Amino acid sequence: MNPHHLLRIFTKNIPSLSTKTTTSTLFYSLRPFSLTMAKQEPRIVKTSPIEGSKAKFVELKQITYEDEDGKERLWEVATRKTRGSGGVDAVAIFALLHSPTAPTRTIVIEQYRPPIGKTIIEFPAGLIEQGEGPEKTALRELAEETGYAGGSREGGEGTIKSVSGVMVSDPGMTDANMHLVTVDINLPEGELDPPKPKFEAGEHIVQRIVEISRLWETLQEYESRGFMIDARLAHLAYGLHIAKELSSSSSSSAPIEGGVSQEEIVEAETAHADEVERNKKGEIIAEQSSAPVS
Repeated sequence: MNPHHLLRIFTKNIPSLSTKTTTSTLFYSLRPFSLTMAKQEPRIVKTSPIEGSKAKFVELKQITYEDEDGKERLWEVATRKTRGSGGVDAVAIFALLHSPTAPTRTIVIEQYRPPIGKTIIEFPAGLIEQGEGPEKTALRELAEETGYAGGSREGGEGTIKSVSGVMVSDPGMTDANMHLVTVDINLPEGELDPPKPKFEAGEHIVQRIVEISRLWETLQEYESRGFMIDARLAHLAYGLHIAKELSSSSSSSAPIEGGVSQEEIVEAETAHADEVERNKKGEIIAEQSSAPVS
């Protein structure tokens, strides 16, 4: 029996584990499934020092530099051995999923990271291969890790929306750098099976589709469950969240027709009401003072 058919039997009454997603579904998240291979939670077995010459992907260097006072100083830096002639290591991908009947959504992934010893919530991402530009890498990695932007009906076609300048993540420790590539993906209307990713050996990635408007809240939910959040994703999500808050708070005081803000209108109405009340009290006092004494 097809694993997906069997999985539908197991999960048909559990909406959050449905093997199908519609354009109105808040998210899709499903752990890799196999009928033949036992799964376990990843764990650190041992950590030990490694000689620089034996490291395959990373090397440690010592930099000698002069500071602003002209004093010579030393600095240790970790650098990737995989950097190509283009001078940029990797891309992170901010995917925007568009459909006729749903809010704009994005894709985040759950991936175990041995240096942290935890599953990290992060952007889809990958190293730029020799001869590739960031655009090609982004579309390739997105299709491999999530199945989206691969050209299938379920995954849609990916169109590059923008490519950031070269950015760094932890410049106090490493010279690793990257581009943030934003990709538009247009999906058809209706119920869709999730697209099939093309994992490499040893890759265990879980995809989750999240409404952009709930991205920050979703990351907080992950954190409460013991996951860790990649800083680049967290910074973008919080930026969107605080921008929405600021926009909402400023809308009440923003000028409307005639250049008068809602706040100013409320103040004027309150002042007018107070004035009317004072006038009424004045009239009552005047009437009482002029009334004949019996």
